[in-house]
Amino acid sequence: MFYGTAPEKFSPACILQNRTHLDINGTRIAADSTEGYTMTMNVVFSSPSYQVLEYPEQDAIELVDKIRAIGTLIQGEMAAGFRASLMNLSAQEPSAEDVDDLIGTYDALMHLPQLYH
Repeated sequence: MFYGTAPEKFSPACILQNRTHLDINGTRIAADSTEGYTMTMNVVFSSPSYQVLEYPEQDAIELVDKIRAIGTLIQGEMAAGFRASLMNLSAQEPSAEDVDDLIGTYDALMHLPQLYH
């Protein structure tokens, strides 16, 4: 599922849901209250298979394979390339499956276990 105004397709307006808090065991903690450190997480895309999260302060993108519970964090040129690919794909009005296919090209990098607590 895309977050934004058009759930069936990605558009630049879909970079959404700024997360300025952390939920830890049901307790909401403001990210900017953790010793002066601010961390924003943008949920860019979510489907039953994958999730894409953006961390603007770190110029980083996290790609998560929900089925295998693994992921990776990309930065720098690789993150810029992923953003460009996603923007190019968005011009074609893709389905969620099309975006899943793009994210799937990064599967070889996804090796970090996702721990849920």
